[in-house]
Amino acid sequence: MSREVIEVLAPVEGGTYVDATVGLGGHSEMILEKIGEQGRVVGIDRDDEALA
Repeated sequence: MSREVIEVLAPVEGGTYVDATVGLGGHSEMILEKIGEQGRVVGIDRDDEALA
């Protein structure tokens, strides 16, 4: 399902995105691959252990 999410989101190079359920970072990693070094991903999660 991750690929489908990324296809719908269609991240663009240099873009800024928020992953509000970052968990283990799977979607964020895929977004980062698309947006390059100039792009940014802000990750947040309710689960403190997911961010540790």
